[in-house]
Amino acid sequence: YTAPAQVTWRMSTPTPLVRVDYGGSFATRIDPPDDYVTLSHAFDGAGFTLDDTFDHDSSDTWDGRLYASIDAPADAHDVRMRYDIGSTPTTTWQATGIQDVLMTALHEPRDPTFAPVEVTFNWTEYHDGQPLTRSHTRVVSTTEDMWLVNVGGDRDPDMNWVRVCLADGSVPEGYPGGDPGAGAGYDKKVVRFDWLDDISRGHTYTLSRAASSSNPDNGDELTNGCIVPPTTYWNHSVVQEQSALWESGAPVVVTLDLGSAQTVSALRVSTHQPNYGYGHPAAIVAEISDDGQTWRPFGETTHDQVWRPEGNYLDWGYAHSSSYDDLPARGRLTFPFWILPDEIDNGAHLRLTLSLQDGMGMGVSEIQAFSTVTIEDWPDREVWMPATSTAAYDPIDGGTPRSRTVLHCAPNPFNPSTRVEFTVPASGHVALRVFDVRGRMVRVLRDRPMDAGRYTVSWDGRDQGGRAVAAGAYFLALRTAAGESVAKAVVVK
Repeated sequence: YTAPAQVTWRMSTPTPLVRVDYGGSFATRIDPPDDYVTLSHAFDGAGFTLDDTFDHDSSDTWDGRLYASIDAPADAHDVRMRYDIGSTPTTTWQATGIQDVLMTALHEPRDPTFAPVEVTFNWTEYHDGQPLTRSHTRVVSTTEDMWLVNVGGDRDPDMNWVRVCLADGSVPEGYPGGDPGAGAGYDKKVVRFDWLDDISRGHTYTLSRAASSSNPDNGDELTNGCIVPPTTYWNHSVVQEQSALWESGAPVVVTLDLGSAQTVSALRVSTHQPNYGYGHPAAIVAEISDDGQTWRPFGETTHDQVWRPEGNYLDWGYAHSSSYDDLPARGRLTFPFWILPDEIDNGAHLRLTLSLQDGMGMGVSEIQAFSTVTIEDWPDREVWMPATSTAAYDPIDGGTPRSRTVLHCAPNPFNPSTRVEFTVPASGHVALRVFDVRGRMVRVLRDRPMDAGRYTVSWDGRDQGGRAVAAGAYFLALRTAAGESVAKAVVVK
């Protein structure tokens, strides 16, 4: 048993608060009554008020999302948002925890007078694999405006940039290249399921060939209930229990023994693309059997499903690494492939044949079988558009969107090294330095003129004198002609 923990965020606003929206997504093994996550808030240091709870009584799944919306009292300028966590498992990967949080504090404007603003979205669609860049502009005249942007293509598009500026009438509203139409896109579905319904969890399986010695399969990793998060770790102990890697070559056949005849409605195969050596499977073919000898088709899918995720697919904020944009799945580090048969079947054995992409290995994290799923239509107009960059209105160059400085590192936390990815929006002098928590400079990674573009450098966890730094938090500070950006990096030992 681990003692309960809590984390509290504080936000202060220059004008009185109006409303606070906060919450996040969580995971727990739900062993009542000591596994839970609760949300509580306090204004201006007053006593905390409980807003919502995620536990065995409120959720029948391992993962859940809680969000609370609280109206602020008059003249409040400060809010504290507290997440209390209870967890009984002693192993880290089984513990209750926070996956991500979202916190928004709305406050009164300094000047309530509203001036029309011009909003432009720019994205790239894909039609039979061919890119087509589109944009849409709208002048927003009220604070409560909402509108639909029609997006076409046969897969989810890429978001390029969003520009917001005061309207001056210089950009016409609408689609400059023509409206793609409200019915464009592909038929998107949503698959709803219960995590506790995983009938393959804990069951034994055999493999047609052994996994790589760099990250082997320990005999239970594909059914241990642990799914690897998006990460560029591939042979570190932190991902050893969460995934296994196979070198390039022949397909990998996984044969599961469910122990007895089970109703199987769907399969979910979570895979891992941590780097250039290992990717998502080219195809997955599933079969089912009563006796483990005679097999019949169950369903199949291909790599292209990464471009057509289910309707309520929610990627984690760090699920993409721009360092791998030229890989078959681009920078998508993990993905859950669904295999949905035409008809529900019943059997005691499952066999999955995973084909590898040419010249690449493969990462597999988990194979889940569900007895019950619900498949529903999802509005065609609602697509998932991952943000790849942001842009600001620059009056100097006539309003051309200009990317801001972006900085992050992966893996993070790290040991012994991490890749630092950053953008240089405009040519000029670039300084990239590492500081400790006391503000002392630890290492200079870049200090010279550089052209505009995207770059990756490595920090080996050593200081300017070549000595290994102590475990703890450090800050990457990037200064370019476009501005400054800071990112946190954590060294673990």
